[in-house]
Amino acid sequence: MAFLDDIKKWGVVCMTVSLLCGSCDYLEVVPPEQAGLKDATSTEQRALGFLYSCYKGIQATDPAWTDYLSEIHSSTDETVLPYTWSSDGLWDEYAFNTATAINQNWLWGTTYQYVGQCLLFLQELDTMDQGLVSAETMKQWRAEAKALIAYYHFCTLRRYGLIPITDSFIDMGADTDEYRGRYHFDYCVDWIAGQLDEAAVDLPASREKSDEWGV
Repeated sequence: MAFLDDIKKWGVVCMTVSLLCGSCDYLEVVPPEQAGLKDATSTEQRALGFLYSCYKGIQATDPAWTDYLSEIHSSTDETVLPYTWSSDGLWDEYAFNTATAINQNWLWGTTYQYVGQCLLFLQELDTMDQGLVSAETMKQWRAEAKALIAYYHFCTLRRYGLIPITDSFIDMGADTDEYRGRYHFDYCVDWIAGQLDEAAVDLPASREKSDEWGV
């Protein structure tokens, strides 16, 4: 029995040594490089994908599958479903003074998220290799982001009234005192309209390529 116990002990020792030796090479392996923010604009296609991500908020603020909420549908002459007929309780809550940021589908959380995405995109364009895309393409990308920032502010203004205007990127770790307060309604309207007018100068009146029409 003592002989068997010795064999077991030496077996455990050998297994331990082999595991330790085998793990040495593993621990010396350099971990693969992780993608970073700079990679988002390292090629034209990646930068274009970054821009597409800025459009994602439209699906949340203007769902095309819900006629009474859709700005796209209400822009046509034949629409007969005004926003006041919506079933989200928006107008009832305003009428009874029970509206809050939370029970309004937390829209401001979505709109300011994508405002930040657009501002981050513009910030990263400043560091992008200018030789990757033409100056005209770069100008249009900036105009698209500017128009989206204005649109998301409009969606927030329509829902809440007086709102903060965010026109520069604010890091998620920023102190609360770095966030602006709410602006006068007329100022917000003028600012949004001004941003759209500026963006329109650098955007085509229509798109001819089908891959630029959106879905």
